[in-house]
Amino acid sequence: MTERPTSPESMLIDEVLPEYDATIVEFRLVEAAPEVAYASVAGFDPKSVHSAALDGLFALRDLAWRFARAAKNAETGDPDVWTKLGERPGRELVVGTAGRFWTPRVEWRSVTAEAFGRLNEPGIGRIAVGFAVRPYGTARTLISYEARTSLPDERSRSAFLAYWLLVRGPAAVVMRTQLRTIARNVRTRARHGD
Repeated sequence: MTERPTSPESMLIDEVLPEYDATIVEFRLVEAAPEVAYASVAGFDPKSVHSAALDGLFALRDLAWRFARAAKNAETGDPDVWTKLGERPGRELVVGTAGRFWTPRVEWRSVTAEAFGRLNEPGIGRIAVGFAVRPYGTARTLISYEARTSLPDERSRSAFLAYWLLVRGPAAVVMRTQLRTIARNVRTRARHGD
């Protein structure tokens, strides 16, 4: 488990989920001011993103879940709502969810921002997703997108890390595709002066 020290300079995700078992980070440089980039991040709807590669990955995942459900009579599904865990307006936004998401029987938990940090139930993992924007020179902005996963017990951690070996690559593809969409939204806002 990795633990990061917090400081006045720390990222918000470091405060929300300082200890984690797996992480993935993607970046995108955009030609716009930080406030324009942040508006696109804050208004982003991940369900609005479609591409042949992305739709193919989700179709493959859904097919695998259907087979697992048929074999084990399990229920699956995506979380309907991610909880906003924190925000530094104009700079950072962190959302999260919890559940058992590495097994054929996927179970999502509704969790409040206050309960997220205290959640320590065996078999229930936490995912925090953080977006941050930082000025990059005089006319550009660097957008970072990090997803962290934390598991409370060794059995869940071992099972998740085995699952992570399979899904880390596809997760990176999803994140890069979503960042491309955010970058397009940034360009549109910058052209229209939003």
